[in-house]
Amino acid sequence: MTETYLCDTYFALLETHTLREIDLLKYSLRHRTSAFSPGVYAAAAGINFSNETDAYRHWLETGRRQGLEWAPGKDTLLKIILKAKDEAYLIDAWVAHHASIVGFENIIILDCGSVDPVYRQKLAIHAQRVLVLPYRQYYDDAHWIHANRDFYDLIARNCRYTTVLDADEFLVGRDGAFFSNQLVKPILQRYDLPLHCGTWVYANGGLALENSESSTAWAFDVSVASLAHGTHAGKAIVRSDVLPDIGYLGHNFGVADAARFATEDSLGRLMLLHVKNLPPAVMQRRFLQHLIAKRLVTPHQGQKPLAEIAALVDKPDVEPLARLYARTYLELETAPWPRVDDSLVHAALIGDQPPQAIPALSTALDAVDFPARLKLWRRELNLEDDM
Repeated sequence: MTETYLCDTYFALLETHTLREIDLLKYSLRHRTSAFSPGVYAAAAGINFSNETDAYRHWLETGRRQGLEWAPGKDTLLKIILKAKDEAYLIDAWVAHHASIVGFENIIILDCGSVDPVYRQKLAIHAQRVLVLPYRQYYDDAHWIHANRDFYDLIARNCRYTTVLDADEFLVGRDGAFFSNQLVKPILQRYDLPLHCGTWVYANGGLALENSESSTAWAFDVSVASLAHGTHAGKAIVRSDVLPDIGYLGHNFGVADAARFATEDSLGRLMLLHVKNLPPAVMQRRFLQHLIAKRLVTPHQGQKPLAEIAALVDKPDVEPLARLYARTYLELETAPWPRVDDSLVHAALIGDQPPQAIPALSTALDAVDFPARLKLWRRELNLEDDM
């Protein structure tokens, strides 16, 4: 007799909001999504299944990790994870941009203890279409695979590639001189690598993103030095079968286990538009969240904890990064909103935009000596013997 019931934990969480708890990820939850198309999936898999249950079971066991199409226009090639707390200014544009790449069903938002009522209201709206999970640990802990084993085991079973981004990072792809978020999936389909290194391209502009799902022109830093640094500090897009081996899903060259999978082919094709000069109040709130998360500042309602933050700047036992957060927070009290340098290249890349030629950005990327940089970064991580 054909088995009727199957366990599909990912879609159970996506389609049953009351199940959205990290503690449930380790269980096999009985579920089948009605959106599954056996005909579409059979064509993608190249298999003539005898019935819909066999097709669904094959999709669960094999097809999801291959990234195959399972319904018209839907696949599991890439899942994008957002770790965020109180990002009201960015969340609408971020979700719209990345949903146009992978679909709402392939976006996972880890909500790291948000308290801002405006953000929570927006998140509730997005939760109707994307998977939102409460993450009750320090948000940077979300990058560590083995510390979040149940979560990443579930992700690895349900996609070909995955990445973890912040709300100020917008993924785009490059094909020669052309750039667009529409190029991301073709790149992953064409270059079946264990790891792609997303290069930070620093975006400036101060244009309104709040409540916006449409793209407007931003200015991008196309200096070679900036792009070289952005490749080191950018975020990795990792194939799901190597997730257990890398240990850390985050910055390209953050840890040796992840960098070990990087090759020359991993560099220069995927970009992350890294928004730098948000409105001062937004930037202050982000720095304050870091300081509160590190338990260096007490949460305050209303009045800014300026004295408490100022005391951190010269405190010798405070880590350098925290002192930088504190100093920058105080500087933003009086600093004007940064103006855009007219020498920067302008383009509308945030949002669902067709590929557009940006020769200056392409030329600058071509000028980055990626093989030499890769050798240097690997040496810094004591990986010379692996080459």
